[in-house]
Amino acid sequence: MLTYILFMLVVGSIYALLAQSLMLSWGLAGLVNLGLAGFFAVGAYASAMLTTWEQVPILAGVFAAVLAGGFAGLLVCFSTLRLREDYLAIVTLGFAEIVRIVASNEVWLTGGTDGISGVPVMIARDMGIWFHLGILLITVAAVILVYLLQRRLLASPWGR
Repeated sequence: MLTYILFMLVVGSIYALLAQSLMLSWGLAGLVNLGLAGFFAVGAYASAMLTTWEQVPILAGVFAAVLAGGFAGLLVCFSTLRLREDYLAIVTLGFAEIVRIVASNEVWLTGGTDGISGVPVMIARDMGIWFHLGILLITVAAVILVYLLQRRLLASPWGR
């Protein structure tokens, strides 16, 4: 039971990261961006592919995830610079759907709906409850770090 609760807290922390990105684009900038899950998926698949297939270190995989998600964001950004109002929402929703369809259908690349198996983690899986607690601490630390970075951004001249 405790394992399930910790697992749900980890999932909640991941959703909190997504909510913070939504708050930044929609809540503060007023841009209706419906493609956040697509950018999240691009980064997750980039990290999983590198750490599983190429055996790169996990932190390098996290860095690659940030770069891949950011690059996908730049591609969508440059293609939507002149769009106004609801058209940005339509394009970003289309991007997220394209990512979902590619991830589901390109089994050779993404494992299809089963995903990529054997992705390494920072904490050994055989540690029982300590594995779940360690992953929870990592995700909560990421949520707090992103929150503090957003607060710093809001306090800057750009954020005002």
